[in-house]
Amino acid sequence: MFKLLTKKKGEKGQALILVLIMITIGSLLIVSLLGFIGTGSKSGTVSLKKTNELYAADAGIQDAVWQIKYDHILNFTTPSAYSPYDFSTVWTDPSVSNVNGQNVTATIQNNWVVSNVATPDFTTAASIINGAQVVVSGSTVQTGIIDGTNTI
Repeated sequence: MFKLLTKKKGEKGQALILVLIMITIGSLLIVSLLGFIGTGSKSGTVSLKKTNELYAADAGIQDAVWQIKYDHILNFTTPSAYSPYDFSTVWTDPSVSNVNGQNVTATIQNNWVVSNVATPDFTTAASIINGAQVVVSGSTVQTGIIDGTNTI
């Protein structure tokens, strides 16, 4: 029985050194991999959040376009009733509130795109637009004007 507990001939502890080296290398690799996993998890969370925000913003834009296209924009009453001649008020879309778990506020504002004329007030804009005093010049596909002017 004492023969089993005694040291066999030729063993000098080489396996212990090899095991210690393997444990050291393994622990260094595991610590590095855990760091990469943590960073990947954080960047995945940020990416998912940004993607959800982008989709929510796009849904708000698409809804606003739909509201304009199908004349539901006249239902906008916040902060005042919608007017096509008001270029300073920003209206809030009442139909959009939550998309993809994101709180969404879609706003619409008329944009004065006439060049060489400052953005007019309500009364002046109405008289310019209704009085057909807007002159379109240049070449565009939408208007069909080619190097000339045309009164709308």
